[in-house]
Amino acid sequence: MRGRKIVILFLGIFLLASFCIVPFGLAEETEKVKVEERIIELEKEVISLKREIDNLRNMLELLNEDIFYLRQKGVLPQGYLGIYGETLPGGKGVVVKKVVTYSPAYNAGLGVGDIILAYDDKKIYNWNSLVWWISSTRPGTTVTLQISRRGVKMYLPVRIGRKKAG
Repeated sequence: MRGRKIVILFLGIFLLASFCIVPFGLAEETEKVKVEERIIELEKEVISLKREIDNLRNMLELLNEDIFYLRQKGVLPQGYLGIYGETLPGGKGVVVKKVVTYSPAYNAGLGVGDIILAYDDKKIYNWNSLVWWISSTRPGTTVTLQISRRGVKMYLPVRIGRKKAG
């Protein structure tokens, strides 16, 4: 009788182990498959987002071309500051090389040798980005230039003028 109890006990342990281990193993495999499927879904979403970003870049390029054309024709007003500048090495701003007399920059007190670091809290890395921000600003708008004058940082409010067509 005792041998029979041991066999039944081992049979019970075997059955219990079979029902416990197999489902756990299947559960792990099921989770693994779900994770892999989710990774594939996310990869497809990333590819789709990359396409959308490319489309938006193309649209932005066309829009910029249209804006440039309208500004050249004088249809769309273009902001004007009245300076000539040069990009500093390492993208550390723009140094003012010339200030046009009686221009908005002149009236605000901007001087030759000043370094423009930011335009209305937008960091300026090069001459082209500064020109873009200025020309994109509606004439009559007051902006704040963060400048460095002889190593001293200061803020200069400037009322943007209107650039003449042509």
